[in-house]
Amino acid sequence: MKSLIVILFVGLLSGCSKNNVAGPVEKTKSEVAQAIEQALKNHDFRLYASTGRSLVLPGISGAGRKKALALCGHKPMKGTGDVLKQEKQRGEMKKKFAFMAEYNRRMLEICQQKKGKA
Repeated sequence: MKSLIVILFVGLLSGCSKNNVAGPVEKTKSEVAQAIEQALKNHDFRLYASTGRSLVLPGISGAGRKKALALCGHKPMKGTGDVLKQEKQRGEMKKKFAFMAEYNRRMLEICQQKKGKA
């Protein structure tokens, strides 16, 4: 009986240990991989841009922005405008910009390989 209690106790403690749950960065990377896979199926090499007053391509440096736009084009990401009406939108915006930055970096490489040769 004591050994059963010890086994259950150890099982409970190990259940509370560090879980292998994907963090926000890992989740974003897997979402990016899925988005890129879907875009490639559709032959869509466009980069994500914010919907604010000025065109922003997260993840693309200022010097390469013009070339990237000319080569790949862009598509707007909904919900990334300049105006924040609620504080919770700030966190959502950060997540979207992190997603767009990673997506754009990866997609630019793919776009340059596919379209740069043409």
